[in-house]
Amino acid sequence: MKNIILFSIIVLLSISLYGQEADTLYKEDMKELIKEMQMKEQNLNAFDVDKFYSYFNPKLIDTFFIYIQNDNYNKIYDNSDDILKDMQSKEDLVKYLNAIKHIYGKIKTYNNRTYSIKSQLTKPIAYATYDVEFENTKAVIQTGFTIIDSLTIKLLLFEIKTNDYTNFNDFDTLTKSTFDYIIAKNYKGLFNSTSKRFQDYTSLAKFEEFTDKLSKYDVKSYKLYQNQIGVVKEQIIYYLTYDINESEGYLRLNYTETNGKFLIEGINYEPNKK
Repeated sequence: MKNIILFSIIVLLSISLYGQEADTLYKEDMKELIKEMQMKEQNLNAFDVDKFYSYFNPKLIDTFFIYIQNDNYNKIYDNSDDILKDMQSKEDLVKYLNAIKHIYGKIKTYNNRTYSIKSQLTKPIAYATYDVEFENTKAVIQTGFTIIDSLTIKLLLFEIKTNDYTNFNDFDTLTKSTFDYIIAKNYKGLFNSTSKRFQDYTSLAKFEEFTDKLSKYDVKSYKLYQNQIGVVKEQIIYYLTYDINESEGYLRLNYTETNGKFLIEGINYEPNKK
């Protein structure tokens, strides 16, 4: 699950949400920006470090990691591209980075993996990928920066992908009742555990149509495969993918923070097509 995170905003183009339509959560211009950035990323040519230095010193990127390690989130926001500032608030950024620290822990070490430059633009964009060790997991972080001049860069992209099959106690606790309902095939209990917004967008009849298909699969084992964390309008969102029965299928669950509680706002099962 490789999703672009502009600070805290995640757009899942590959997952069909069961319940609330994704378009109601994200602006069209946000999607267009992400699509444009993905296209740029696909066309990148790798530069060696010497050529990268001709644009700016890569050690400038270290500053952003130091801000995160020191919980200095205001500095990150202040040194972000105006595109990001136009689309999200400082409050969302702070909440996102606090959520990352809560689940993944603080950043212990980070080591550069690749540098790339996309120079055929009004302002060139630098991409740098890092192997990062948090207290509770290892991850790859891809950063993107608008290059203002040799001494100034503005954060444009911050993408975290943790190692697959990493276990997190918070997610285990959160999803336990969900899997209890699914294993027991107590779909009424499952529906009642979803958010009001989910229920407003999904009729009981529509949900039963989904669970009729889900009931054909007996869940004997499950383990967290991938995860992403996001914040939209000051609400934390967890996007969790579980490996069911040793890769027999994948259950995707989205939980949104509502009045201090995390409730299901998306659920989808995808059998593994072999």
